[in-house]
Amino acid sequence: MMPTALVGTVLLTLRGRGVGKAELVRRVEWLSERVRAKGGRVAHFYRAPTSQVVDRALDVLGPKLVGEVTSLAEPTFYAVDRFQLSFYRNMTIHLFIPEALVSAAMYTKVKQGGGPANQNITYDALLDQVTFLSQLFRGEFIFPPEGLIANLEKSLSGLEKDDIIKITRNSTGKITAVGLSDAERQCGRENFDFYCFLIWPFIEATWLGAVSLMGLTPPLNGPSDIWVNLNKAQDSAQLLGKTLYHQGDLSYFEAVNKESLKNAYQRFAEEGIILVGRSKDQPKTPATMRLAAEWTPQRDPKTGRLSDRGRLWDFTEKIAQSRREGSTTIPKRSPIRRDRGQRVDTHSPKNRFGRESEPVKQFNEEWEEVVMCKIFDCWFLCFLAKNLHIWMAIITANTLSLLVMEAAAAVYAGGADTTVTALIVFMLAMMKFPHVQKKAQAEIDAAIVGYRFPTLTTGNKLPYGLETEH
Repeated sequence: MMPTALVGTVLLTLRGRGVGKAELVRRVEWLSERVRAKGGRVAHFYRAPTSQVVDRALDVLGPKLVGEVTSLAEPTFYAVDRFQLSFYRNMTIHLFIPEALVSAAMYTKVKQGGGPANQNITYDALLDQVTFLSQLFRGEFIFPPEGLIANLEKSLSGLEKDDIIKITRNSTGKITAVGLSDAERQCGRENFDFYCFLIWPFIEATWLGAVSLMGLTPPLNGPSDIWVNLNKAQDSAQLLGKTLYHQGDLSYFEAVNKESLKNAYQRFAEEGIILVGRSKDQPKTPATMRLAAEWTPQRDPKTGRLSDRGRLWDFTEKIAQSRREGSTTIPKRSPIRRDRGQRVDTHSPKNRFGRESEPVKQFNEEWEEVVMCKIFDCWFLCFLAKNLHIWMAIITANTLSLLVMEAAAAVYAGGADTTVTALIVFMLAMMKFPHVQKKAQAEIDAAIVGYRFPTLTTGNKLPYGLETEH
């Protein structure tokens, strides 16, 4: 395993937008140990420190694949071209397929939230989802030859040994439930997420293919045996994927890959979901396809809309259970930038879907009144909150609005959505600017009698330098 594969894999399996140099080195060392534990081989570093090897790997990958932001507390690296980096990740994924499938199956419960007990999954449900995913990707990956049950038990044993999961057994020693370990929760699920991130792009591609089949449902009063060109159907699925990605409903642009969609359609044909017709007499004739009758969704007889039931719907829902929750794209326009009435050309390539969108790691515009770094960790906001009385003692009125906007930039770049960012900006402005607080208090008085917002002082009697005055 070459260092470039290790670095590329780490960059694509992190939940954050970027990673600091020290954290990148630590995760590369962890991944190297896991590769060796799985029987893989890692290129010899010739006694060079890991940090030096990582530097060389970053130089080989180049700025077109991995970007660096230097105007921060520490150099921060982020994936520029995730699609090309996926080739480096695919060099390591084959070692961790069983663990990735187990993690994706467990994620069906983990993403529901709640307490640890609510996130545990029963062994039967785990086996059912792992079996489903294994059959789904049997054409994508090569599985160990021991068999599904043996591979599952081996994977669970290895994950338990690494203190990633906690297994509940009955009096006879039989596994009854599986959940995340306390140690894994305390470290932010970083190891569990690693295995999920390996398999999520493939789950996303298969889900996209299944969703695209919904569009092959015949019209309400039309013929039921409509055959369409297979290549055109895949092109339409790819266009749908690009639309969903730029609108935030698809997490990975890799899922739009034509080869991944082709593999998904081939798997659907093997399952009998679609029927593919090819001419034996004329091999060059394009293949055609249509939905199998038993897999064709039903339409509402009054509205003509698709019904949310049926075999195809259930199949798509089962794939979606292991999908990553949340999106990885944001609109290019900032949430605090005033609209100057520019005309949006909806026919340009970047605005094909009505708005420009780009990966969260890229911020190519300067925000109005604040130059925002491409990646800005939330520690800035934490420092601001904990030392707010110091900031207020030294800051001038002219730069106060800039400070509030920088706080908003830090929150937004740290992962908060526009609603949370707007609320934080409003609270900061309300506590400091009297006219904002007065207007907000008037609105509150109209609905709630007796409540008063806290007032910011320069004291440090309460945590974070905030003192409440009524």
